[in-house]
Amino acid sequence: MWLRILLTLIILIITSNAMASWQNIKSKHFVVTFTQKDQKIAETTLRIVDNFHSQIKLCLGDYAMNVPVYIIIAPSREVFEYLGGVREKWAVGLATGNNRIVIFSPRKFGDKSEIERLIKHEYIHILLHQATGGNGLPRWLNEGLALYYESNVWRVSDDIRLAEAVLTHSIIPLDQLNFYFPSNRKRAELAYSQSIDIVTYIMKEYGYERLKQIIEEIARGCDIDTAMINSLGVDSLSLSTAWHTTLIKRYQWFYIITNTAFIWAALPIICIIAYIRKKRQGERKKRQWEIEDGMLPSGNVS
Repeated sequence: MWLRILLTLIILIITSNAMASWQNIKSKHFVVTFTQKDQKIAETTLRIVDNFHSQIKLCLGDYAMNVPVYIIIAPSREVFEYLGGVREKWAVGLATGNNRIVIFSPRKFGDKSEIERLIKHEYIHILLHQATGGNGLPRWLNEGLALYYESNVWRVSDDIRLAEAVLTHSIIPLDQLNFYFPSNRKRAELAYSQSIDIVTYIMKEYGYERLKQIIEEIARGCDIDTAMINSLGVDSLSLSTAWHTTLIKRYQWFYIITNTAFIWAALPIICIIAYIRKKRQGERKKRQWEIEDGMLPSGNVS
């Protein structure tokens, strides 16, 4: 009891000290709040989010134009957890329903290049909240769209996670990702990988306009199944089943090369090939020695 009170007081002291030195920089649509040590990061953040706003509004609309979005760069882990109410120790960003983004300073986790991905991701959450009128998207769709638009870079880590999950039959059912993601970090990472993959699947199979229609249906008050039936012609279970089928087809090669029976069947062939190559290398080397000793003319080398 006393320990909990003491920890709370320590956090409040740290937070109040940080808040005493807050500074702001502004643009037309954004206010970035930071402490002195994060001034350069704040300036970079404002530049990134201004540019990204001009790009993403063409896809998701001008939903956040009428009110400013506040971005707070927390100078320490304690301040970040206090302001964001975040429990996961691996979390570094949070978007709230009142147009506020709280991020843990990239200065603290050592990768300033991460700021672009992080800011874009959280800002998309803000736009999606505005787009649905606060009705909220399923968590997998919300995170999948944020990941889809934050970067066009192909993620090898997503393929590895999905392939492993297919191989071990540990794909998380889609309906379990409607409201919450797992608290376990490894399972949470799989949930994120699944989310972007299924959003990419919807984009390819149905097109962007149909996916945008899901958002519009939810904004009108429809639940996710009704929104999907009206937009895609299938409910979430049918979509999940079809997507899962494509995963199995895509990663069946991974199953084959990691299958024990395959490895044992291929082993004799691999050994024979290795033996033949080694024998040929030995013959070449022997001939080369004979040439060097003057026993064979150089034209006999094969």
